[in-house]
Amino acid sequence: MQRLYTQLFEVGIFDPNFIQPYTQIPPSVVDSQNHSDLALQAARESIVLLKNEGNILPLSKSLRIAVIGPNADIRETLLSNYHGQRCKDGSYDCVMSPLEGIRTKVPYSSVTYARGIFYPPCLIHLQILRKFIHQ
Repeated sequence: MQRLYTQLFEVGIFDPNFIQPYTQIPPSVVDSQNHSDLALQAARESIVLLKNEGNILPLSKSLRIAVIGPNADIRETLLSNYHGQRCKDGSYDCVMSPLEGIRTKVPYSSVTYARGIFYPPCLIHLQILRKFIHQ
């Protein structure tokens, strides 16, 4: 935690907005087509399949799949707190969680989700905590 907060202080995340240069960048720049294209290119170029042991991929349409983990069904976690407004209406509806992606890709499979563990409130982002409370 000490390294995390040291880094956050160094980049000025706790400084007032009026002295933070990044808060002055409008959403039209942050969410520009050039930035979206670059992010897509980086994502495509960083995908690596290390091993397809047993030829499990591509996934069968009739698998039973377990998705386990507290971040598997939370869209906000994917975006962290370093993002512009991703959806035009201000929501996260245009972002897909890993669980939503799996269910979309293999709609005829049996997909079971379990949160697994619950992070103590002091270790998680307030938005994520609110999602757990309102479930």
